[in-house]
Amino acid sequence: MAIGNPTDARNSCWDAVLNWPALKVGGESIFRRKYRFDDDESPEVNPTVEQLPALALFPTPGDSVAQDVLNRVHQFDYRLTFILFTSTWNLETHDTYWQSVMRALFQSADSATPGVPYVKAATGFDPREAFQIATDKIMLTSTAGAKTKALLSTISFTLRVRFDPRS
Repeated sequence: MAIGNPTDARNSCWDAVLNWPALKVGGESIFRRKYRFDDDESPEVNPTVEQLPALALFPTPGDSVAQDVLNRVHQFDYRLTFILFTSTWNLETHDTYWQSVMRALFQSADSATPGVPYVKAATGFDPREAFQIATDKIMLTSTAGAKTKALLSTISFTLRVRFDPRS
């Protein structure tokens, strides 16, 4: 049974996405801007056109209720949201990106342990099957000040995380 924490769970999502072949070009991530919120980075998710496609990941607001599992171990649903920005209003490309992000969460694994996806290795579980996605047309500004069409999707999903509050 994996005992993790929210940071490990969140980092496993990044490992999955950044190592998923369908989300790489020339060995590099397709995402030009990544909002990881690992440090004192501003919580503003506002990429410029030159930074697209862009991806952010942060905890979804709301309550998480821990449940007792065994004697000392608690399990809770850790809700996260990816925010995906793509240039233009091309839904086909955009859909390919968000579907690849979700596939990565379930399938992407380290080459040393190909049968154990990153998320499952960190949490002991696959992501919950149910997730929500919402897509909207937006306008973004380039560094030169020009307005450009873009698509924004929020992809909310849930991971199960176990922890021992006494350790």
